[in-house]
Amino acid sequence: MKRIAIKHDLVAWKSFMEGEVSFELPKLQSPLLAWYPSKLSAGDWFKKLINGILHISYGQWIFCNTSLHDAVSTAPTTKISLAGN
Repeated sequence: MKRIAIKHDLVAWKSFMEGEVSFELPKLQSPLLAWYPSKLSAGDWFKKLINGILHISYGQWIFCNTSLHDAVSTAPTTKISLAGN
């Protein structure tokens, strides 16, 4: 676990928020997925993890963009739902 944490710490925060994750994480997750009654493979879990990180990053970008531009503009904003995608 410590070895994986050290490798993951080498990934910069910006890169992490862009979906760059240590490839050691699926190796760590595989035994848990095998033990837990789940239909997810380590690869599927990894894809969902990266997708979740990208959704967080995109949501932060939308919030920042909306906050910045709505303070200047009177145009109505569009709500974007990231849930379930």
